[in-house]
Amino acid sequence: MNLKLISSALLVAGLAAPAAFAETGTITFTGKITNVPFALHMESCSDPVGLAVRFRFGREADAEPGHPGWFSLSGPENVALELGDESKATIAPGHELEKSAVRTGGRYDFNVRLRETRDTVRGGTFRRPITVEVRYL
Repeated sequence: MNLKLISSALLVAGLAAPAAFAETGTITFTGKITNVPFALHMESCSDPVGLAVRFRFGREADAEPGHPGWFSLSGPENVALELGDESKATIAPGHELEKSAVRTGGRYDFNVRLRETRDTVRGGTFRRPITVEVRYL
């Protein structure tokens, strides 16, 4: 199976925090994908002390039918995309994940992998944009 993932992230900082900006980016993979790490890097956040950050990846409507913790894909058959935190715990589409805010140059670590949704898997190429909402509390 030869699968390719190109996932774009749009990051939005909340209004209740000091000026904070994160980079947008693309993740590109070819081949077997299992627990591939990626990070969101903080571009500008001068004073995060005592702040929390809440991430929301996509919406619940982005979920694979029958597998609410995974993102649906178009292209390969019977394959879904699973996002995970730094410990590889699943981050379901549309659900929130809270972490401590990091300073400029810091990063938030995540993982991504493909999951088989049914027995017969067919490879293919896909592009799966996922909007990432970032709010500071």
